Amino acid sequence: MIIRVQSPEGMHRVNLADSASTSDLYQKTSEAAKIDREWSLYKDREKKSIIKKASRASLGLKHGDIVYLVFNSGLNVTEQETKTAPVKATEARKDVREDPVDVVLWTKKWDHGSKKGMNKVDELNPDPWDASYLKEKEIKFLSFHSYMRKITSGIDKGKFVSLEKLKTSRKIEEGENTRALSEMATAITLNRQIYRHVDNVCFQNREVMDRFLERWRSTGHQQAGWLFGKYDVHEDVPFGIKCVVFTIYPIPTTNAKNEISLCDDPNEQQILEIAKRMGLERVGWIVTDLVPDKDGKVKDVRNKDTHYVTAEECIIAGKLQDAHPNPCRLALSGNYGSKFVTVIVTGKDDGTIDFRGYQVSNQGQSLSVDGTIVPTLDAPEYGYTRETTDELYCPDILFREKDEYGNDVTKIGRPLPIEYLLTDMGCNFAVEMDYRVTAQKRGFRYEGEKTTIQDIALYLKHFGKENVHEAIREFSLIIYFALNDTLPLKMRLPMLLEAIREGDDGKLFQFLNTSEWLTAAEIFASSTEDSGPGDDLGMDLDDETRLAIERSLRET
Repeated sequence: MIIRVQSPEGMHRVNLADSASTSDLYQKTSEAAKIDREWSLYKDREKKSIIKKASRASLGLKHGDIVYLVFNSGLNVTEQETKTAPVKATEARKDVREDPVDVVLWTKKWDHGSKKGMNKVDELNPDPWDASYLKEKEIKFLSFHSYMRKITSGIDKGKFVSLEKLKTSRKIEEGENTRALSEMATAITLNRQIYRHVDNVCFQNREVMDRFLERWRSTGHQQAGWLFGKYDVHEDVPFGIKCVVFTIYPIPTTNAKNEISLCDDPNEQQILEIAKRMGLERVGWIVTDLVPDKDGKVKDVRNKDTHYVTAEECIIAGKLQDAHPNPCRLALSGNYGSKFVTVIVTGKDDGTIDFRGYQVSNQGQSLSVDGTIVPTLDAPEYGYTRETTDELYCPDILFREKDEYGNDVTKIGRPLPIEYLLTDMGCNFAVEMDYRVTAQKRGFRYEGEKTTIQDIALYLKHFGKENVHEAIREFSLIIYFALNDTLPLKMRLPMLLEAIREGDDGKLFQFLNTSEWLTAAEIFASSTEDSGPGDDLGMDLDDETRLAIERSLRET
């Protein structure tokens, strides 16, 4: 029989034998609800008829009955993360400007599959956060919108729910009385995050990945780049979000064959502004860890026996996520977590290239930003949570894992498995390729001050006059136009950006007929009059490598 359990987190369904006892009900409810706090079950909403836990007595319930899960202490609102004192959520967050995809998802209905009139309990589709439903659909994590609906679907409809960022350390001011630190916990127990803010990463064309990997192929150095795109609804996960990537822009780095250091870009704000005017935003970052093997393959260096994400990468990703906050109506601050993704390109066990998407959990993000976690010296798969010093107060950071007997044990995070702080997601190509900011025929490599007008001219020469409208869609080329003071294009650049944002070829051709572009075209032509066909810029992979990359993404 099916018994419904109404909790502050929402409705759960448990399957029980007709002969089940009350202790069986508690066990099944614990497995379904996965709540860390102490709770009891009642047969009535008024909490007059408790169901005793330690009892082999029969339930006295029938198929379809509902029981009520109530916390034994504190507000009956769950604490997956830190939550505030009772302040009406609806009154505190009216001014939050959410991302367009969030606005769409809040208005989206969940089809329960119910028919008109009376329905049997087992004829109803489960809630989008139902554990058995997610397992059946092979969905590893709740979407964030499913999670928000879960915590606002209880008896009080989430009236007092407020998601707040976890504080994991505090700087100790000189001469400060330690009693002033009393608001900080002496210990914080981490939870594995059951939801993720982004459920999929989708690259809109294969060329953008080809050209990014060509940099590694030609230099042997690991690469890093910013992902530019947007967020959209992901239909394969209830209330899911996908990160749609249109282009990759290189991050300035200092490189070696097996390591990479990120550098500041003096033009970063201008690049972000240009992207915004093209209808794009910075949605993530991508980094390679590729080690060549024989026969053109790459080594499998990241797996269950080594690591998937290093502690250093986790800390960087956490800080980047914090710099790209997620607007959220259930957070008093107006922001909670991040949609910013991390993509790691590495080798699989069969020697092909693999693309893996990750996010750091919200608690892991706090550990990174607060400086509470540092890398270990000799084990990249572990971080180390700091102890309190004269300058920084750090509570003990605890985590739970199963021992060799399957029992839950609590350990201090010294060391802390980085895997505990991660959520992962699939990466793939779009079924229908989109080239709105990518020149399909050939890519352009912007090398900052090293890039010359002759480089532009040679790039355009490969397209010919009849296809120049395709050439100027290239994101890196547009960045060059925006940053270059020699060419007379800055005044007309808004027209080009608007044409690309709106997908309007008519406006694109209007731009190509402006006096500013015609003057620039003459400059390009004169710069190549005495040159030959020009150097091959090497921005395209051979067909075999391209197909291997595409196959890897398709299999993800």
